[in-house]
Amino acid sequence: MTYQRTPTGYPVPGDQATVDAYGLIPEAIDGLFQDMRPGRATWERPKRIIHWQHSATFNRWSALVEFEDGYQTYTWPKLF
Repeated sequence: MTYQRTPTGYPVPGDQATVDAYGLIPEAIDGLFQDMRPGRATWERPKRIIHWQHSATFNRWSALVEFEDGYQTYTWPKLF
């Protein structure tokens, strides 16, 4: 599991095996992440990214984020 990302986009050195296996953590377009709560289903900029992990189920990076209202969830960055 990757907990943080350095300014270059690479995880901390201890996570090099994760990068080798799954590639770099993607940059979210405009810093937006999907808010999938019922009635919302929109892209929002989170207050903070708590940590990243690679989803074996969906074969992509996901992040545990906290939105401005304090809600925390695993979600996907906007990539296109």
